[in-house]
Amino acid sequence: MIHDRDVGIFITTGGYTAAAQNFAGAKGNLKLVDGVEFVSLIEKYYDGLDLKFRKQIPLRRMLVPDVLPDA
Repeated sequence: MIHDRDVGIFITTGGYTAAAQNFAGAKGNLKLVDGVEFVSLIEKYYDGLDLKFRKQIPLRRMLVPDVLPDA
């Protein structure tokens, strides 16, 4: 049970059902983070994480050429 005085973030690597999204939307203190947003947050803030957390999720930046579709 989530009380008004509680604050929560629920993270999944997948997605959420419409019922879960409606439930969280009715609560002002519950944030749902799906897999796409979770990866985006990691990409955005990874370099600023403490080394002990970066060791738990060891990532390496790679440069990949962007291939434009044939016009």
